[in-house]
Amino acid sequence: MRRFGAVFRSAYGQAGSGNRYFPAHEVEAVRGRRAKKVLVFGVFDGLHEGHRAFLRQARRLGTLFVAVALDSAVRKMKERSPRYALRRRIAHVRKEGLAEKVIPGDLVPSSYAVVLRHKPHVIALGYDQKKLLKDLMRNLHRFRPRPKLKILRAHKPKRYHSRFFGGNRSRG
Repeated sequence: MRRFGAVFRSAYGQAGSGNRYFPAHEVEAVRGRRAKKVLVFGVFDGLHEGHRAFLRQARRLGTLFVAVALDSAVRKMKERSPRYALRRRIAHVRKEGLAEKVIPGDLVPSSYAVVLRHKPHVIALGYDQKKLLKDLMRNLHRFRPRPKLKILRAHKPKRYHSRFFGGNRSRG
């Protein structure tokens, strides 16, 4: 048994937080692809099929965390109040069952406290989140580990975009 441990150790090294024979990162790699933490941002005011497609695409990249914008942030960004309060928008996203965790967004714009707290491997952005992409690029140096930024494909943007809907499009 000792010999096997020595061979395994020399092949896989001492890195990771697991025991010396089975480092955590190697065990995850053996079980399948390594789980990545994926973070998305959004208002999700009137959840529709475009949002669902966005969340499904992001979930394919790893374990999904969703940061839902605060009411004050929505007013600042869109110059109008959201149709649904934060608590209800979070409930709508949770009800979809696609996210591991649904959390309120940052209190202070561009502080990225959510990113600093959850340390995602990937930040997935919608095709229409250009301002957010630009702001993230300016702040990327602050994040350790540095997440990859991934822009997801649009899902029928001329049909499913929040500006076309007056209410929540939740199923069931």
